[in-house]
Amino acid sequence: HPVYPNPFNPSATISFDIPQVGGVELNVYDVKGALVEKLISKTIKPGSHRYTWEPQLLPSGIYFMKLTTPNQTFTQKVTYIK
Repeated sequence: HPVYPNPFNPSATISFDIPQVGGVELNVYDVKGALVEKLISKTIKPGSHRYTWEPQLLPSGIYFMKLTTPNQTFTQKVTYIK
């Protein structure tokens, strides 16, 4: 699902569906590709999930949300405006 809202301030909601139990990672990268925040790194049960990201110390800018599941990887560009 697309990150909502985008651009965002103060928070963005990330929604995703997991078809089977498995390890999930949700990370945030800056435009240079550097990891700036790890949001999720755990085994998740099947179903629909939602995570609300509220950056605290990051400046305004463009970031990439990368969701990694056992079967797929999704990346989406998001814009944070303070």
